[in-house]
Amino acid sequence: MGPQLAEELGIPCVAYADELRLEDRTLRIQRVSDSFLETLETDLPCLVTVNTANRRPRYVPLSGLQDAFGEVNILSVGTADLGIEPERVGAGGSPTRIVEIFTPVAEKENVLLTGAPKKIVEELLDRFDARIGGVIRKDIAPQEGR
Repeated sequence: MGPQLAEELGIPCVAYADELRLEDRTLRIQRVSDSFLETLETDLPCLVTVNTANRRPRYVPLSGLQDAFGEVNILSVGTADLGIEPERVGAGGSPTRIVEIFTPVAEKENVLLTGAPKKIVEELLDRFDARIGGVIRKDIAPQEGR
């Protein structure tokens, strides 16, 4: 949703932020991507989605909940108030179409190699040499005389 909304608004987007720091009108963002820590900077305005994996909701005591709901001052704003055409919002106005929802099934077989390290390496090469070599674009089979 974040990147799509940013595209509609015409502003930059950074997803999965772990840490945010604002300095004047520059936002410094840290996130982990592909097991690497990235530090990104962007000017404002921008849209940021936050990684919630390491966040825990804070404890709110009952008195805090009572305070939050004690006074009803909810402002309701509709499309007309914002100058938005009704046909551009909701499921009918969304450019996103959900075709199917499913849980992917892993179709790979796990292989456990046991034994002496030399024997494991030989078996690994025997079984997977073509696949590994194709990925790294290099023949990894042992050469004669080496």
